[in-house]
Amino acid sequence: MKELGDDIAGVLKDLEDMFNPALLEGTVAVDEKPLPDGKRMFSSLFGWVPTIPDFPVSVYTESDAPELDPFWIWPKDETEVAVWALENNMPVRAVGMPGGGKSEFARNLAAITGRAFCRINFHGEVFLEDIIGKTDLVGGETKFTYGDVPKYVRRPCVMLLDEVSAAKPGLYMGFLQRFLEAKVTKIQATGEEIPPHAGLWVMGADNALGLGDNRGKFPTRNVQDISTLNRWPVTVHVNYMDTEAM
Repeated sequence: MKELGDDIAGVLKDLEDMFNPALLEGTVAVDEKPLPDGKRMFSSLFGWVPTIPDFPVSVYTESDAPELDPFWIWPKDETEVAVWALENNMPVRAVGMPGGGKSEFARNLAAITGRAFCRINFHGEVFLEDIIGKTDLVGGETKFTYGDVPKYVRRPCVMLLDEVSAAKPGLYMGFLQRFLEAKVTKIQATGEEIPPHAGLWVMGADNALGLGDNRGKFPTRNVQDISTLNRWPVTVHVNYMDTEAM
């Protein structure tokens, strides 16, 4: 009788697990604290089981990492693809309409993984020296002042290259192509080549796909050559939030 009771108890436990609402919804409990500079499984970090096989995500504890927006709702499919690609050293471009959440998507990825966040806006008046750095006269001596790119590539960081198709053509050839391919920052003025930190994630945000705009909505967007576009191996479309998800 004891063995029969044990069998019944086992079957009831299996049934309880099968009909657990949390498991049926594909969600998992989130760990309370990640280990510094460690790894967290995607499902544990984001709170749901991905449709692709679960995978580890590198997490950090940068003191200036942004705070996670408590009202942010992750677009699940796009998040799974973007995080997998970034974790595998692939730049990711987020494309969508203004106000759709492209920048907030990148900012919240930095927040949840404990990375710093650096946003570089490529409006039409940005030059190479503005983002890499320039030589200035300081106290009667010439001194090279680093821009945001060489400052942040040395750290665990989500670097958002915002509105990249509005950049000047010289930036494509002089910076973007090389940076997107190898993430190595070369400073001509000093001869330095700064390798990236292993925790650097590079993202782009744009309203257009790099082929210009023939709808009259984004006339300042430039046509990018195919060699630049090929250096964005992954593109996700970030649309306005579904009202049913709110």
